[in-house]
Amino acid sequence: MTQTTTSRSIERPLRPFGLTLAILASVVLFSVLPLMQIALVLSVRQHFSQQDYQFGEDGVQAIASGGDVLGIGDTELLLRGVIAVAFLVIGIAAWIGRPRAVHALMLVAVLALALGTIAANLLPILNARALETGVTSGDTLGQPFRVAELVLTLLVPLYVVWYMNRGPARAFYRGNYLPLPAEREG
Repeated sequence: MTQTTTSRSIERPLRPFGLTLAILASVVLFSVLPLMQIALVLSVRQHFSQQDYQFGEDGVQAIASGGDVLGIGDTELLLRGVIAVAFLVIGIAAWIGRPRAVHALMLVAVLALALGTIAANLLPILNARALETGVTSGDTLGQPFRVAELVLTLLVPLYVVWYMNRGPARAFYRGNYLPLPAEREG
């Protein structure tokens, strides 16, 4: 009596579409958007530092050089950039599926970044802005965007955690399918 092996247990599972969607959504939320925000802040800083203003009889000086755009300092920009690039590397590793530990690393990173993003967006929504910092019409304009980012930050990690714990995603990261019950008995 010879045992036959099926191709199901030998072949490497392909990446499921739902996993592709989960990885792409999390990379966009936690890498692409923060990097775009950093680029926006840096371009606004660059623009204002190149604007000239006639300042008395001494000549022309740059306005807003060294200014603080949107209350974001250089160290916070650097930290956001490092975190975004690190998550991009994790996302690429999760896309490839190797090493096997990237499954757990992706889940932990998504949950940690989601908690951080929720805290960062919830505090300005709940706290009233101090009058000393100034009030602009842009404050009310940014409120719906914070709420939308908060909703996305809740939905994307829920989807990522749900789908990455499903059988097809676990099989992709494991590198093989589990044997069928008939194969285990025989």
